[in-house]
Amino acid sequence: MAQSFLKGTLILTMATLLSKILGSFFRVPLQNIAGDEVLGIFSIVYPIYMVALTLSVAGIPVAISKLISEARARNDFAYVQHLKSTASRLAIVFGVIAFAIVFFGARPLTGYLGSSTYYAIIFVSFTLLIAPYMAVYRGYFQGHENMTHTGVSQILEQFVRVFFILAIAWWFVSAGYSNEVVAGGVMAASIVGALASLGYLLVMYRKRPKVKLTQQNKPETFWPTAKKILLISLPISVGAITMALFNVVDSLTVPRSLGATGLSDNEVAYQYGIFGRGLALVQIATVFSTAVVLSLIPLVSKLRAKGEETKVKQTLEKIFAYTHILSWPIGAGLFVLTVGVNIALFTNAEGSDVLAVLNISSIVTALAVLSTGVLQSLNKPRKAALYVIVAVFMKVILNIFLINKFSLMGAAYSTLLVYTFLWILNMVEIRKSIAFQLGSKSLMLSVVGSAFMGTILYLIVNVIGWEFDSRFITLAAASALTMLGALLYFSVLIIGHDPYVLELLKNPRIQKFLPKSKSGGNKVKKFTPWLLLVLTFLLAFPGIIQRHQIEWANDQYEMVMPYDVLDELSKENEDWPIETILTELRVAGLDSISLEPETLNTQEKEGNLTVFSTEDLNRYSLLNPQFTKLSERSASGGILVFIHNQNNVTDQIKEVFEAEEITVDNLIFYFIERESYRVDHFPIVYDEKKIETIKENGLTLIPRIKDFEVDKNPILFNQLKKYSTDANVLFAGQSVLGFADPITQNKIAEYWSESNTNVYDIESSKEKGFKSLTSKMDNQVVRLISLSLSNAEDVHVSVDKAVRAVKERNIRSVFVRPPALPVEESIPQTVNFMNQVQANMPVFYQDGSPKQYTDVSKWTIYLGLIGAVLFTTFALQKVFSQRWLTILGTVGVMLAGLGYLVTNQIILLQALILGLAILTPISALYPINGIKNSKGLVLKYFEVILITSVGIAVMVSVFNGQEFFLKLEEFKGVKVLYIAPIAFAFIYALYGHIMKILNTAIKYRDAIIMGIVLIIVAYYISRSGNSGSVSNIELIIRQKLEELLYARPRTKEFLIGFPMLVFAIYMTKYSKLVSKYLMIPSAIGVMSMVNTFTHFHIPLHVSILRSIHSILIGFILGLVLIFLFEQGKKLYESKIKPRWSK
Repeated sequence: MAQSFLKGTLILTMATLLSKILGSFFRVPLQNIAGDEVLGIFSIVYPIYMVALTLSVAGIPVAISKLISEARARNDFAYVQHLKSTASRLAIVFGVIAFAIVFFGARPLTGYLGSSTYYAIIFVSFTLLIAPYMAVYRGYFQGHENMTHTGVSQILEQFVRVFFILAIAWWFVSAGYSNEVVAGGVMAASIVGALASLGYLLVMYRKRPKVKLTQQNKPETFWPTAKKILLISLPISVGAITMALFNVVDSLTVPRSLGATGLSDNEVAYQYGIFGRGLALVQIATVFSTAVVLSLIPLVSKLRAKGEETKVKQTLEKIFAYTHILSWPIGAGLFVLTVGVNIALFTNAEGSDVLAVLNISSIVTALAVLSTGVLQSLNKPRKAALYVIVAVFMKVILNIFLINKFSLMGAAYSTLLVYTFLWILNMVEIRKSIAFQLGSKSLMLSVVGSAFMGTILYLIVNVIGWEFDSRFITLAAASALTMLGALLYFSVLIIGHDPYVLELLKNPRIQKFLPKSKSGGNKVKKFTPWLLLVLTFLLAFPGIIQRHQIEWANDQYEMVMPYDVLDELSKENEDWPIETILTELRVAGLDSISLEPETLNTQEKEGNLTVFSTEDLNRYSLLNPQFTKLSERSASGGILVFIHNQNNVTDQIKEVFEAEEITVDNLIFYFIERESYRVDHFPIVYDEKKIETIKENGLTLIPRIKDFEVDKNPILFNQLKKYSTDANVLFAGQSVLGFADPITQNKIAEYWSESNTNVYDIESSKEKGFKSLTSKMDNQVVRLISLSLSNAEDVHVSVDKAVRAVKERNIRSVFVRPPALPVEESIPQTVNFMNQVQANMPVFYQDGSPKQYTDVSKWTIYLGLIGAVLFTTFALQKVFSQRWLTILGTVGVMLAGLGYLVTNQIILLQALILGLAILTPISALYPINGIKNSKGLVLKYFEVILITSVGIAVMVSVFNGQEFFLKLEEFKGVKVLYIAPIAFAFIYALYGHIMKILNTAIKYRDAIIMGIVLIIVAYYISRSGNSGSVSNIELIIRQKLEELLYARPRTKEFLIGFPMLVFAIYMTKYSKLVSKYLMIPSAIGVMSMVNTFTHFHIPLHVSILRSIHSILIGFILGLVLIFLFEQGKKLYESKIKPRWSK
């Protein structure tokens, strides 16, 4: 294929692409500003305008480009000017006729299109006076093989038009104009766009190179030349309006057919607006085929005139191949991503089923448009026009029939069927004229690659869904999936050795974007690992998005207090009854009250009963001999209970304890045998009166229970089941309910799982059997922090603990014990604490009942595991030259991943994550390459950050699930992670000098230095994990940073690691050896960043913010280090060194 043709096609493709993007995607903000009804009016009128415009232009650009090309070949430049002059006069005539038809036919047209379209038709008619004349200049430049001016004029026209469309829409909507007037103003923007384009073309025409006009033949008059132009252009114009003509059919038939179903005019406009969303997306797949036709017609005409049929055949095969290569993946990708694209661009998912059909039809639309253009290039414009007309009649019939049967979806089905029919008709006719290969390896790879890409994207979309918190995130997810799809698709083509793709990659214009080796050769092999890194991130991305969704959706926290403590406070002062306390606390932010079952001990404290021991009865028997009998009975092993006040608790004592009733002097005692447990603390039942008090005050009940033998108290167990349904349960004591009896625990877990019951996990206080129980309940857990308020001076500390627990550690329940002060002081201080918590809590956290974390889809973990394998391959290839290490490491990760999938043993996943955590900082930092300038410094720094981020992304996507959010399973090997990268940095720095160092005699100075280093290392290790201690000054600094930045950057990162990294990279300019040693402290920053994300119970956005702060602040401090070094270097060279040299 000629280079000029390829160049022209590429220019027009890019220009058409940008023009289509501007001309199609402005519908998105237009719909957002003015609504679907205005978009619907626009979508109805615009095709009418496009048909009138195309007919008024009458194919003149293509016709005169062909005639000018032939005249230039003859060096007949005078005839070129004559053609341009004739075409200009024709364009003016056609423009006036088209304007008159549309302007004066506006009223009749509204009878078909709807009364709301009148102003839009009137305004758009004026554009027809300008556009045909503008088209003449485009054709003139195309005939001179100058596609740049045509492309720029298209982009300029669309840019100006889109700007004024949105400006006018915003202005008119703000002014309160009706939808009809807004739509009219929007269409008026086309006039401004056409004038801007015409102005540019006139300027370029006047700047054209001047040539001597020589007349080869006798000059023609106007009409013979006009006849030539018309004979070529009129059939072409019919073919050129293929898409526009079909859109006109839709404008005329779809609204009327929808109206026939009983919809009002506004409802019809709204529905057609939804249909119009799909028209914008369909344009994407037709960009290449539309652009290539403009370059194809003059080229094929020239080749056939020369009798070069073989070249014509090769040209057509390539054009169809490239169209297949681009159209199939675009159509398949849009089809799979329809819902996400619809939400991201048009705010909601309405009409996604219709858009999906239109998106898949874009494949045959592109092929139909191209094949129509090919027929024109083969001198069969009449056939092309005839087939378009036949297809138009078919579209009318199918629209009426299918819309009546399937409503708006019928129009989409009609579009798919008609374009398929037109494509087949064209291809049959083309094959009659020239035999070229239709089914090829390239076509097969395009279809297979698109199917493979579509399947992977479908699986991912099926996992993550499109229920994101914002359109921005939806757009980001759709964009990431688009990039992943493109990577998957072209990987299939390259692996399958698609001849046209490989030929394209060899093109000089493409190769200049690929890295070059020093010898000038292409470094594709060295470029491939970075593609591997991109693919790794794209595989990890769904897991990251899903984790963010899950965490962001869990935005409610509660404050809880124990009833028994509040009840005791209320008894201190009769002015503070329990009802008053609960009301004040609820207003301040209290959500829930925990309540424990009553025991003999609690009932005795409340004065409802008395418990007599043997000693007590012996004393009483001295006063009344009747008690001697009771004393003897008690001595046999048990206690006696006398009930003073009957209530729902005391009524259950006889049954719960299987108590023996004994009467003495008409007094009833209950004898309870002592067993291994303490009878006086054995749970009886929950006090119904207290439960009623809690609920009457608008608070949620949280049953609190310690482990007990369920078989010994089925009454309490049934009561617990009743109050735990759709509620949360808090354990008391050292073990969970059912810990000693696995069968009982299984029953409890099954019931709570079915009854939507969550259990609380108290931070830093794991009860025995908790992990076993929750694993059987699908991890229905709420994390809880317990705070005991001490005095007024420490309230800000407690507030900080509560707020940080919620925002930084996925705590969703704050359990508060009031200060041990008199009630009149304790309750106000607690109220103050709760008010401050609410005031300081980030706005996106809401006070309310905490929710269970939803679990992640297994598919995201599977994709993450694939990403782990790819990242391991990338990292080992980058750091080590030994291929066997890469193979060994990759196989090891694969086996660990497969082992986890088969056995579900979490230790395998923990080992895999530990390996990735160690490998990430090492692969990010090494090997150390030198830099030449500031640009190299910045690129190398952010290369380290990029590799680290991808490694982290893989870890996050693999170690993903409820058990990790809730810290039921944790990252293992924190100390190893802190040591391994540093150890590697030491070895890397000392490599090659180890034997020399070992053979060197150790002096006292060396021993002291080694001791200091060991102390620093020991302190560094002691600071790792969560057990390290910090000074008061550091605590104050941390608090200030927390207040300023929301998420405090880690000291090791922004003060040590990242500044040293910047400095180490900079020092490669002077000494790689020094840089190697500086990389040792640099490793701390990267390793610490990785460690930040191994705290999987910390919300992802907090870890990301924390790392961003560290990266940016560390970079700035690194630049300060460089500045100080350079200043010191200047001082040394100018002041100190001269003195030493004397």
